[in-house]
Amino acid sequence: MRKLILIVFVLLSGPSLAELIDNDGYVTDTESGLDWLDLTETSGMSWTQAGDKFPDWRHASYEEIRALFPQLFPGYDLKKSKMESMLNTYEGQLDDVHRFNKLFGFTFISEAETFTLGLYQTPDAGVTGMGAREFFGSGRREPARNIIFGPLWRPYEPYTKDSMEPNAGIYMVRPTAAASTAVAEPR
Repeated sequence: MRKLILIVFVLLSGPSLAELIDNDGYVTDTESGLDWLDLTETSGMSWTQAGDKFPDWRHASYEEIRALFPQLFPGYDLKKSKMESMLNTYEGQLDDVHRFNKLFGFTFISEAETFTLGLYQTPDAGVTGMGAREFFGSGRREPARNIIFGPLWRPYEPYTKDSMEPNAGIYMVRPTAAASTAVAEPR
């Protein structure tokens, strides 16, 4: 029992180093204890289709999206704008957009741009997306032409749970194996 208490104390007293780990097909968020399914796995599916295809995963909540967002885009001020950032609004934004797109998989790729967009349910039971877009223009990354779609972004055409958006996936999560494994006390 003393060993277990000591282990818990050491774990809780050390500095918290949240990390997003790419596991090739899903991302582990060490802060929340959740695995996030790569958005390319559900790209073009409806809400129901994604749930049916991945029964061991569940749809991510607005609160989970809201908690993940600052880890992905630490310089983005959610108090200033919950919608979208059309310009390079903070130093390092382009690198954050690129990292997010690589972690969660590109849901759209062309010669001029790439983006990653995932859908989830809002607190008012609507459906919206969170993601990012990189523009390449003449074949190179252009710092002033990247967009972050914030947690309350509203597209021109509203999404529904029956929507099958070809350029978007559905945010799906599950507890990480480490979070769901309990440490047994020695006998």
